[in-house]
Amino acid sequence: MKIGTISCLMAACGLAGAASAQITLSRSTVNNLIVAGNSVACATAAGDPPQRTTSNFYWRSYKLSDFPAVTGPFNVQSVTFGVEDAAHPTLTQDVRVRLYKDTDGGVPTAVGTDLTQVAEALVAVPDGQAQFITCPIVANFAQTDTIVVSVDSQDWQLAFPSPTTVSARFFIGSNNLGETDPSYLSAVPCGIANPTNTTTIGFPNMMIILDLTGTVGAAACYPDCNGDSVLNLSDFGCFTTKFALGDAYADCNGDGIRNLSDFGCFTTKFALGCP
Repeated sequence: MKIGTISCLMAACGLAGAASAQITLSRSTVNNLIVAGNSVACATAAGDPPQRTTSNFYWRSYKLSDFPAVTGPFNVQSVTFGVEDAAHPTLTQDVRVRLYKDTDGGVPTAVGTDLTQVAEALVAVPDGQAQFITCPIVANFAQTDTIVVSVDSQDWQLAFPSPTTVSARFFIGSNNLGETDPSYLSAVPCGIANPTNTTTIGFPNMMIILDLTGTVGAAACYPDCNGDSVLNLSDFGCFTTKFALGDAYADCNGDGIRNLSDFGCFTTKFALGCP
């Protein structure tokens, strides 16, 4: 295994009042342009077609006090990331997005050390190049928090050990146009166990596009699970999905255990609506 480059290739069901304006936080100087051949991943060698990627995690850190627009609690509603190249035998692949609170507010070190997971979600990524994917994900943070976001793909070599002609890969979108905080990569199959600055591993120009969108102000309405400012059956589906994934959000009653009581709790909060 090695790090290989890739060539160019509110007003319903109890919700009242106007919703806060959305803002997007980005560490990219230019967040709408993907440069071809700029991203790397732990993968088979580029000269060993078809190239296949292993398990890769791409990371960004957001110290909320760095952003003047964040004047109060920040309520994440979605994560948007670039995709330089994606390919899969089924023409689409699930990519996982996770949000963490960095408990010491510094450089992200490791999950279970300074990173505490707050939320996660799956998003389908279709085959293609130079595309942007938005993943709905809901979590609330204090103005003083540091949010760490990760995007990870599966080890497609393990998923498709044969035939050798199977092409299954994911390379995140990036450019070399500047960033206000480092990009990070981790990939256990390539010996990079924890988030590591892409400059440290020899790729200083790999500046990943991985942004947060949300609102500033009072915490988002809890039963509005999908963050669309409307309470409807879609929120029950969202809650069920988060429960199945073991997402911390699904611990509705806050007892540290996800069980049927949380479904009752969610139903009650849904019925009560939001102030």
